[in-house]
Amino acid sequence: MKFKVGGYYKHSGGEHMHVLVSTRTAVYGHAMIAEFSDGTFRPVGSDEANAVNWSELENKKEWDDLFS
Repeated sequence: MKFKVGGYYKHSGGEHMHVLVSTRTAVYGHAMIAEFSDGTFRPVGSDEANAVNWSELENKKEWDDLFS
């Protein structure tokens, strides 16, 4: 699996993220920027190795429920 823009993901350790955009950065080169459930934004790699222990959420409601 690879991350995709617009996708919602859960890590086996409990962390959640929503991939917002794919862009080129000065520091990381090509990267995706994700919003995490703790309110932070971080760069995310686009290779399969970056998605180890992550799974896609069944639907957006799972993400929305984190904030209600």
